Amino acid sequence: MLGIGLTGCADSGKTGAAGPHNESMSFDQLVQTDFDRTVTIAMRDNLDSLNRLLEKLYRRNPSEWRKTGAPDLATALKLGRKAIELGQPPPDLKGFRDIQILSIALDPTYRGDRVGAFIFGLANMIIQ
Repeated sequence: MLGIGLTGCADSGKTGAAGPHNESMSFDQLVQTDFDRTVTIAMRDNLDSLNRLLEKLYRRNPSEWRKTGAPDLATALKLGRKAIELGQPPPDLKGFRDIQILSIALDPTYRGDRVGAFIFGLANMIIQ
């Protein structure tokens, strides 16, 4: 009977699953609460998902990544990721933010890189 009661105290979490208690921490994360750390991990995961979506959309719409002026897909992806990291919208969208950029990216008359603008707008919403 005692054995059955103690099994309830056993760790039931998945081993290897990413989470705030089993990932390595950087120095600035040492002072974060579990909630803050969870939010940080969620933001990172969301931005990683957007990077994967950027690649998928560029692969399906090669004419869009060519509008970046990049010589190849890999360079276009690096430019898109760097723009998100630095918070720099595409040059023709400077001064606009999140919802405004999404609206422009989805406008059929927009002549710029619609995929890059769309992903940047989504990332800007997450970060802001």
